[in-house]
Amino acid sequence: MRANSSISELSMKIIKPEWTREMRMKVWALEPDFTLVLITAP
Repeated sequence: MRANSSISELSMKIIKPEWTREMRMKVWALEPDFTLVLITAP
């Protein structure tokens, strides 16, 4: 049996030669149709 929903917390780091940036977000998904992304910190 597979769940129809999921919740995640993640961070994404972008590294360029001139700068670095990190973004944090929370993601709620109701498969397969709906997803909500909340950006919590740039």
